[in-house]
Amino acid sequence: MKQGLSLAFVYIGLVIGAGFASGREIMEFFNFPSLTDHRGVVLATCLLIAVCYLILRRAYRWNLFDCDSYLSSVAGRFFPYMKYFLLFYLFCGFFTMLAGCGALLNQSYLLPDFLGSLFLLLFCFVVLSFDLKGIVALNAVLVPCMVIGILWLCVDAMLFDSVPVFSLRGITKGTFASAICYVSYNTISAAPVLVPLQTRITPKGIRVASILGGAVLGLLIFVIWLCQSVYFEILKDTQIPLLKLAALSGKTQKNLYTAILLMAICTTAVSQGFGFLSHFKLTTLKQRAKGAAIFCLVSFPFSLLGFRSLVANLYSFFGICGIFWMIWLFVDFFRNP
Repeated sequence: MKQGLSLAFVYIGLVIGAGFASGREIMEFFNFPSLTDHRGVVLATCLLIAVCYLILRRAYRWNLFDCDSYLSSVAGRFFPYMKYFLLFYLFCGFFTMLAGCGALLNQSYLLPDFLGSLFLLLFCFVVLSFDLKGIVALNAVLVPCMVIGILWLCVDAMLFDSVPVFSLRGITKGTFASAICYVSYNTISAAPVLVPLQTRITPKGIRVASILGGAVLGLLIFVIWLCQSVYFEILKDTQIPLLKLAALSGKTQKNLYTAILLMAICTTAVSQGFGFLSHFKLTTLKQRAKGAAIFCLVSFPFSLLGFRSLVANLYSFFGICGIFWMIWLFVDFFRNP
């Protein structure tokens, strides 16, 4: 049970990145100018639960405790291509989070972008050097704070300052397709992160991690979707919708939500960094520290390309590729029930 809860926190922290906590991803994939429909949110929740369950179930039943063995068992002869694709994705995701941290601190406190990126870089180096203990401890502390902070902001805005401007009529064209693309992009890195962490897990723990992790993410998507639907006309063109919503409530709320966004960026960056380094079998503290240092230093120059530019050029590409990976997971499940 405890292991299941730990994995659920890691899974939630992996998905709640800069795009999720900012509200921008939800705005792009679930909020539409009219005929907003909640069934896409329901589909995304089910898929988030399913992907986590399929990965952990396969790893448990086949005694797989590292990403290479997992990918080899699932991808077969395509294993080398899948491995390098995942490494590339994790590397790109990591330096995109560095850029996101720089953009956030620049927008909130007018600090130079590179200083924000450097702050996150140093933080990730310390956490990644401690391997499993570092990532589990980080998510155990930050994930509950993020969940509470996001729920508090959205519920407070809807209860005390809202004027409904949306409708739940019918189904918007592309709602289901958007939900599938959203989940496929956000779960590409799930296997490299979850498989090495699932030692000593039980079937009950797998169910707890999958259902709790997916359900909490689904609840957050629903609440953000609902809140942004209420404030759609105000938030639709904003780069960080929830930060603007927090700013409308006052400086204190804005500062608190900036902290929530920083937590989200940190958990995702650490998860992706851990997923990347887990491929290299770094066992001692010295090896992990050296590997983390090299990884962070190589990533830093790419973060200077800018958050908006990186998102525009990378997210759509990985979203399409992620659909094929998610289909592969379901095909593997039916081939090996």
